[in-house]
Amino acid sequence: MTAPRGSEVRILHVIETLDVGGAEAVVANMVNQASPGFRADICCLMRSGPIAARIRPGVEIIEMGKAMQGNDYRLPFRLARVLRSRNIDIVQSHDWGTLLETVAAATLAGTTAIHMAHGPLNQYSPADRRTSLKRRIRRKAERLASLKLSRVIAVSDIVRRGLVEDVGIPAGKISLIHNGIDLSAAPPGDLAARRKELGLSPDDVLLVSVGRLAEIKNYGLLLDALARAATEVPTLKLVMVGDGPERSRLEARAARLGLSGRVHFLGARDDVRDWLALGHIFVLSSLYEGVSLALLEAMAAGLPAVVTRVGGNPEVVTDGECGLLVESGDADGFARALVTLAREGELRARMGRAARARMEAEFDLKKAVKQYEEIYLQCLRRAGD
Repeated sequence: MTAPRGSEVRILHVIETLDVGGAEAVVANMVNQASPGFRADICCLMRSGPIAARIRPGVEIIEMGKAMQGNDYRLPFRLARVLRSRNIDIVQSHDWGTLLETVAAATLAGTTAIHMAHGPLNQYSPADRRTSLKRRIRRKAERLASLKLSRVIAVSDIVRRGLVEDVGIPAGKISLIHNGIDLSAAPPGDLAARRKELGLSPDDVLLVSVGRLAEIKNYGLLLDALARAATEVPTLKLVMVGDGPERSRLEARAARLGLSGRVHFLGARDDVRDWLALGHIFVLSSLYEGVSLALLEAMAAGLPAVVTRVGGNPEVVTDGECGLLVESGDADGFARALVTLAREGELRARMGRAARARMEAEFDLKKAVKQYEEIYLQCLRRAGD
């Protein structure tokens, strides 16, 4: 996709932080893959973060310094000045925490606003589902703000349906674009060193999990399932790549289940691709997902996946073809799926090939970027009419 000759379309992506997370990684991918004629920068309402290291040189990262708690009523005015001073054509908010400030700033600056919904408005965790008056007021304001948007991008069909049914956004205003990944990424590094790091034997069947150690990921279920599956397949091992507030609790749970020598908590790593290359099965036990980038990357690496049947997971994993879907909360079912794939190497290989083929056909980042940029041009054409 190329912008009209003689012009440059300037896009500002607004997100709360660049901490490690799915939406943050999507933003990094979008700015890194911007086509000629499209200038994409990032505005963090709070602060930058580790994902900034993945962003190519030349992309500006603006930090607004918003506090974690409370409201900064001057923020929309400050953001509007950013939009005007940089002649931004499209401002794109990501996730619901940025919507109000972005729409207010866009209205003040006369800038076209787009929102990208990585998940539903009602969010995912018990803390986010609380029904305080303040929360209800903000949710009502977010619904009203959505009326000012030129376009809304949903990352999965279940998110799209939620935008229509829960938020009241007209279906014709929503574009469904699945997250994409870079299928031409560099090969993994020294796999022998990774095997040595964990003391893996050639007979071990390695499960790989990549994600933030947070309540929404429901890793307790994964550990329970592993404990049950390991009684039938003693060679099962698990590496958990990622960090987060649940780590100490999960480590304690693994110890109680007798999994201390079987589960390896690696923390946040830059060598995720190496662990995917070493792995045999990718596992995802989340209570909710929009479209998991970690799942896409694992399938692109040729791994079959065992995932919960929640959110956008069924849109990614075709059950029985490139992985196995398990009902949320079903530790026994998850364990049975692990045993099935651990015992059947030929089935794993066949599903792994199908997983890679599915990524090439449906989840290529280059295709997704072209779709984003076509939406930008359509919105600007309508704004100019």
